[in-house]
Amino acid sequence: MAIKAVIFDLSGVFFKLPEQHAEEIRENRGVSYQFVKEFGAEPDEKNVNKFRNLLKRIFIGEIVEKEALEEYSKFTGLPLPKNPNFWFIGFQVVRDEKVFEISDRLRKNHNVSILTNMIPCHYARLEPHLNAFKPNIYISYEMGCEKPDKEAFDHALKSMKLKPEETIFVDDAKENTEAAEKLGIHSILFKNANQLEKDLKSLGLDF
Repeated sequence: MAIKAVIFDLSGVFFKLPEQHAEEIRENRGVSYQFVKEFGAEPDEKNVNKFRNLLKRIFIGEIVEKEALEEYSKFTGLPLPKNPNFWFIGFQVVRDEKVFEISDRLRKNHNVSILTNMIPCHYARLEPHLNAFKPNIYISYEMGCEKPDKEAFDHALKSMKLKPEETIFVDDAKENTEAAEKLGIHSILFKNANQLEKDLKSLGLDF
């Protein structure tokens, strides 16, 4: 069956992250130990797990960033962080122009969309770069679910009226690409733009 669409992750694909921060995110499902340290807490299992749980709740829209910090302050007994850029530790808006160029070429013959786990303040910073993808942008806190959960992929497919076999999914997190593969979606584990272009063409895309 012909490929009709390519669904991309956002941060780590279209935007480059410092390698140390990116590795921590991949290993800890979005939780960087830097956040816990910046709060003034010991980055032990208890504190990291609590922060991970709060971050997940932001991702799926149960709470917002301010509420998460207030709850973490109560949990640790520590004051709220004074750093106004707390949520942007390690978060850089560095466009990968080659990936944007690939998506522009793909858009001529395919639907191109974004499926991302993200918190509101991060998305607000990246949104000005994403006009070409609208309205096909699916954000965890708006959907009420996150990758690698089946519900997140189902939401994107249903919204775009796609079958799994008609779709390619690109993400820099292996657990997300593996989850997509289990649903019958063609998947590419993103490393860099050159590898992405080669892998897309190997799946039969002409762009």
